[in-house]
Amino acid sequence: MKPFKLFALTFALVLAVSACSLPENMLVETALPSPTVVESTPQPVETATLPSDTATGLPTGTSVSITAAATSSGPVACINSAEFVADITIPDGIAMESDSDFVKTWRVKNTGTCTWSRDYSLVFTDGTLMMPVDRLPLPGNTAPGQTVDLSLDMKAPIYPGAYESDWKLRAPNGSVFGVGKKDAPLWVKLVIGSIQSSIITGYTYQDTNGNSQVDSTDVLMANREVWLQKGGCDLGGERVATAFSGSDGRYTLSGPFSGTYCVGLKGQDGMEDVATLTLTLGQTLTNWNLRATIPNAVISGMVWKDMQTDGIWQSIEPKIPGLTVLLQLGPCSNPVSQVPVSANTDVNGLFSFNSLYGGTYCVSIRASDGGNASILGSGSWTMPVNGNQQITIRPGEQKSANFGWANK
Repeated sequence: MKPFKLFALTFALVLAVSACSLPENMLVETALPSPTVVESTPQPVETATLPSDTATGLPTGTSVSITAAATSSGPVACINSAEFVADITIPDGIAMESDSDFVKTWRVKNTGTCTWSRDYSLVFTDGTLMMPVDRLPLPGNTAPGQTVDLSLDMKAPIYPGAYESDWKLRAPNGSVFGVGKKDAPLWVKLVIGSIQSSIITGYTYQDTNGNSQVDSTDVLMANREVWLQKGGCDLGGERVATAFSGSDGRYTLSGPFSGTYCVGLKGQDGMEDVATLTLTLGQTLTNWNLRATIPNAVISGMVWKDMQTDGIWQSIEPKIPGLTVLLQLGPCSNPVSQVPVSANTDVNGLFSFNSLYGGTYCVSIRASDGGNASILGSGSWTMPVNGNQQITIRPGEQKSANFGWANK
């Protein structure tokens, strides 16, 4: 007899004994507890029919049905988290005209595990509300790890003074979250009236003809990051403002700046171009143009048959033509570019990657790849032993990456 049929029989016996012990004219209704609703898939129902010779007091052939309850855990909730990246417009402390219109834009990164849909919104949380609504939907899907620019059409207050408007993100379930570990709001900070702002503006560009000035032959660079640091450029002082160049290559830094500062164009490997300047409060400096690095670094090398198996090329050792060499941006342990670029060794076993930006690269040769395997045959690398080299190069530099192969 199966366990659940035995349970059905026992349950029926208990009911029968209870019925026999009560007076005939007494009716007892037993209220069973309501079942708990759990999101689950209904399980099969087993029906046990009691045998006719069972002394239960129930009619012969009575069936008792038992449903096996099953539970399942619901989907794991995703996590909402955000990180402030930059003020694209309206830096902190900017002086503005009374009752003037402006657009405030923050760049924010989704550091959680939830995708931000249009069901997410930007909501006002504190300070001065400088627009007719206190909530605005996000522009669209922003997956985890992606950044999004959040913009508000605002109007400056009428009366003189310092103002702040704080905003946070709101999830579809109503939970509100800010940016960073401290759950801080995104804010607008501006001054109406007495405090003056200094302004620095210019272009970010590639100086293709090398004349150190912006002209029609140069390429204007959009979305490049510009820093303003306290003190001269040789001091590496505290950063006090950040701006991004627009689609026209133009950037603007604005705030209550007074004194000596360093303005610089951020690159992959430190600052690409810097300038030291001195400001008085309320002063405007124009045409502080910053040159973006022209991709002119070179990584080249050769591949040779290491007959001595010592990792050192000897003039008697032949070089190997026709091999495919790969280049990826980033360290070899975790290259940034998932799809590498390639170059082939020429008849002299030489290869070259030209027009590179400064940065860290991984140069590799995959010996097991079809074309390479047919040329190299069986063997192993002697220089380097793992078949890849990590090269860090600055703008304008040339560096070598050589490979030695020993056949078995």
